[in-house]
Amino acid sequence: MRRWVLVAIMAGVAQSALAADMPDLPVLRGFVSDAPRSVRTNWEGFYVGGQGGFTSSQMNFAKTNANVISSFNANYSQLFSGSPVALPGFPGLGTTWVKNVSFGGFAGYNAQWDDAVVGVEINYSHVDLKGRFTGVPQLSQIVTTSGFDYQAIANSTASLAVHDFGTLRARGGWAVGSFMPYAFAGLALASGDLSRSVTATVTQTRNFNQPLGANAPRPIGPITVADTIKNRLLYGYTAGLGTEVCLFGSLFARVEYEYVRLTSPVDVNINSVRGGIGYKF
Repeated sequence: MRRWVLVAIMAGVAQSALAADMPDLPVLRGFVSDAPRSVRTNWEGFYVGGQGGFTSSQMNFAKTNANVISSFNANYSQLFSGSPVALPGFPGLGTTWVKNVSFGGFAGYNAQWDDAVVGVEINYSHVDLKGRFTGVPQLSQIVTTSGFDYQAIANSTASLAVHDFGTLRARGGWAVGSFMPYAFAGLALASGDLSRSVTATVTQTRNFNQPLGANAPRPIGPITVADTIKNRLLYGYTAGLGTEVCLFGSLFARVEYEYVRLTSPVDVNINSVRGGIGYKF
């Protein structure tokens, strides 16, 4: 009998030792573990980065030459009104599209409350957008009895080259795992070279079907009034959408669309699609 009691005690001790060596699995304790919880990415803090993409622009020159036309009329309208023909109105200008690649950088700061992220950012892009529009020449002809016929031609042209533009944005985003979709809006500034000119010419042709008048006016022109402004400041606003994704550690990538509207002598709409890499401190 004592042998059986001793065997039972030794078996119990061995079972206890074996259980102590087993891994601490929840299923061995009689319940299922909780599902793993999602990890929230920390977007708060300062960040910097670089970017590149594709930019297109619509430039509307419709109101661009108003100043040079006024200057021409103030200085030369009497000269042309004294000729046998009246100077026709200068042609209106229209819209042109230009496109090119762009590259630049960004820096900003995010504040985060749970999944909500808000911040401010400075964004800069270097690009070479050159637009030009030349009007259809306006023509006027008159046959006179002075022995000469006259033709008056008026034309107008303007060009704009945008080299750099930047934005100051307010951002709002929502953290979804390692992603953060965001929207932004703010102020926009750009630097550009503006050139514009108007030209008028009166030509004289001998009409041999008429006798030569003693006081026939001489031909006039071409007369051009022009101005060029280097590094002109253009201003406006910006808005857009994008998303960022945490790659690993403090490194993140972004893809975004940005719309910029600039108003000045030339109305400029800029559309950019770009990608970038950034680092959060």
